[in-house]
Amino acid sequence: MDAEGVIAIMTKLLKPEEVAERLSLALSTVRKWIYLGFLPVVRLGRRAVRIREEDCEALARFGKAALPLDSPRGPGADRESNAPSERRTQK
Repeated sequence: MDAEGVIAIMTKLLKPEEVAERLSLALSTVRKWIYLGFLPVVRLGRRAVRIREEDCEALARFGKAALPLDSPRGPGADRESNAPSERRTQK
């Protein structure tokens, strides 16, 4: 087992619901931050994700300043493609 595997075993992992509760955030906000790549996650499968407790605590201590802003899908990365006039509507 490599060093990262040992660290992952020793680290407490939280569900997105637990992070939302601890930080008094809406679950949709936590999910959005995960989707945008702002909140690092450990993927347990295709859909199951967990957040390291250390990342949750850093977010609680430092607020949004603790979030990485250099994400490839960061703020405004694809703003043009999400313009209301270009959204597909189901008829």
